[in-house]
Amino acid sequence: VTQLVPGLEYKDGGIVTNRDMSTAVPGVFAAGDCTGKPFQLGKAVGEGNVAALSACAYVDGLTR
Repeated sequence: VTQLVPGLEYKDGGIVTNRDMSTAVPGVFAAGDCTGKPFQLGKAVGEGNVAALSACAYVDGLTR
């Protein structure tokens, strides 16, 4: 994972994200197991939903 995208920050084996699941790299969002423990289906689904909505808002902001 450390070579996935240059510039990503890692802590305790997971990609560091903000509450909107954005990373240190503009336009890159992360969710689920790659963000670290706990490894739970419910967490992955919830974070995936937040990441998708945040990515949509990001793209919408680029087109305005």
